[in-house]
Amino acid sequence: MAVFAEQGYNNLSLRQIADAVGVSHTLLRHHFGNKEKLLEAVLKRREETEAEWRATLFAEHGLLEALPLVMEHNATIPGLIQLDTVMRAEAINPDHPAHDYIVGLTQRFRTAVRTDLEGERKAGRLHKGVDLELAATQLVALIEGVQAEWLLDRSVDMAAVVRDFAERLRHS
Repeated sequence: MAVFAEQGYNNLSLRQIADAVGVSHTLLRHHFGNKEKLLEAVLKRREETEAEWRATLFAEHGLLEALPLVMEHNATIPGLIQLDTVMRAEAINPDHPAHDYIVGLTQRFRTAVRTDLEGERKAGRLHKGVDLELAATQLVALIEGVQAEWLLDRSVDMAAVVRDFAERLRHS
């Protein structure tokens, strides 16, 4: 994860990755086959790493309170945030091996946010007039964008930015 986060996918060979992580090229090829399969394993691992923690957080606090807490946590894992940002940028190209995975990941994320917003509405914590589809798209874009801003300027308070937007959605 760290090697892809620091150097991206396109700038590395499987041999360079093996050297960077201190294993032989042969061992890496034996376990993953090629760079594309290694990338797929890294992305899946990234998605799985905190899935349970986030699910519990969202269940306990609801989306509007949990998102700023997630952003506070994300500020403690800059390498993973950089990996996400670099992979999303590189995977815009339809020929990139992670393109379909990233498109699916983004769709799953937006769908989950929309579902959580619906839960917020049912719990009476969301303004009645909020368009759930639009708000989900805005939140996903805000999260991805503020993380990119933070990578460039660590003084950006990601949690505060997301908290402010969440408060605007909240039923007063």
